[in-house]
Amino acid sequence: MTDDYEPSPRRRGSQARTKPAKNTPPRPEQQRRRRSVGEWLNRIRSGEPAAESTPALCTGQHPRQHRRRWPLSGRPHPRPLVRRRGIVATAAVIAAVTGLVSCSSDGGGNTANGSGTPEIVVGNIGTYSGPTASSQAQAQDMAKAWASWVNAHGGINGRRVRLVVMDDGGNATTALSQVKKLVEQEHVVAVIGNHSNSDVNWASYISGTDVPVIGGTSLDLPFVTNPSFFPVGPSVIAGLYGVLQIAKAKGPKMGLLYCAEAPQCASAVPLYTTLAKALGLSIPYNAKVAASAPDYTSQCQGLKEAGVQSVSVLAPSDTVVRVHRACADQGINVPEVAQDGTVTTSWLKEPSLNGMRAVGYVAPFYDRSIPATREFHDAIQQYAPGIEAVLSEQSADVWASGKLFEAAVRAAPAGELTATAVKKGLYSLRDETLGGLTVPLNFVAGKPTSIKCWFTMGIEDGAFVGPNGLATQCAPASVVDPVVATLG
Repeated sequence: MTDDYEPSPRRRGSQARTKPAKNTPPRPEQQRRRRSVGEWLNRIRSGEPAAESTPALCTGQHPRQHRRRWPLSGRPHPRPLVRRRGIVATAAVIAAVTGLVSCSSDGGGNTANGSGTPEIVVGNIGTYSGPTASSQAQAQDMAKAWASWVNAHGGINGRRVRLVVMDDGGNATTALSQVKKLVEQEHVVAVIGNHSNSDVNWASYISGTDVPVIGGTSLDLPFVTNPSFFPVGPSVIAGLYGVLQIAKAKGPKMGLLYCAEAPQCASAVPLYTTLAKALGLSIPYNAKVAASAPDYTSQCQGLKEAGVQSVSVLAPSDTVVRVHRACADQGINVPEVAQDGTVTTSWLKEPSLNGMRAVGYVAPFYDRSIPATREFHDAIQQYAPGIEAVLSEQSADVWASGKLFEAAVRAAPAGELTATAVKKGLYSLRDETLGGLTVPLNFVAGKPTSIKCWFTMGIEDGAFVGPNGLATQCAPASVVDPVVATLG
């Protein structure tokens, strides 16, 4: 599924009423105009936020690069539509009510957006539907909120952002074709906030292009093995080390339950085992858990018989809740030690998750103690209020990804903004924390990035707590680096 998202630019009302000039370019063919109307209707159904003003009605998009782009001043206006009045009138009324019409081009990262100002085209891809979507679906809403917030505050270096969102549905073949579309048809200068469960299947393709993948779920392997991926948080190895370190503080035995739906879950088991030995921790029991399972009696009994003092459930957020609730119903209460990506505000209502601790890949999503995290929450309240009830790190890392992209664009060399220029901007950053949203970030051209530090969070008495505030902890390079070396 594709969602070409760009908040509508403001226009003066008088502009829409100006009579068409005599030298108006030829009217777009009916097929192109019909597709444009369909796009408006699709955007309305998708629930995109309304603009503050009503833009003039677009008569069609012009993706071909050779078409003349008219400046804002003295721009000829389209001829009035005299055919298919019913369809056009309906679309115009809907657009007037919702303000959802987007006049951006389908072309590359530096195409015109209808106002005469160059726009920046970026992509986002994730597994936003399917069995693992409960932990990731909100990421696309946050990506759109980021784009809206940026454009409402003057864009990046005065240029508006056009965001193209893709949902791979958990299908590896679909994911690859969508990434190819982002690169080859949309001409994005970056992919931000990657939440695709199939990124291992398209990582080699993206490395053959100049397009950087900026932020997202940094526990995915490409973020520590592929130089084209630029993480905003610790690698999967450092993150797992953090989880095991927390577990060791609770006792010498930890249980491990992992999702049956995504290959990343199963691939984490040997990594857990290797790192656990380095910490003197044992994992006497591990098993799969399926989101569709009617109960988890066997898994709960397995944890009990193994005598574990903690458990890490690598599964979608709602599956984690169901597993702990099922175990509690059997009188088995084992504290959760989680990857922050599964933690959501809905966990506060589940008594069996009291005492939970988690590794945070970016600043805790509930924090409002610094300007950078307050801006994050302000953007949510204005553009994505529906995700507050289930807010998680998935949204926080997408926001951090967008902020890292902004920093890269501002640091990029002067001239045309290309994917290569964005990469150069990323390489020029030094100990970048994005105002406290991340641990210090540094990137080296041609080399994968291995970040070793994380935040810590937890739940006590139905409220989120930060055992260390916004201070971070780090895994020793002597433990992490040898394991990372085996992944390449």
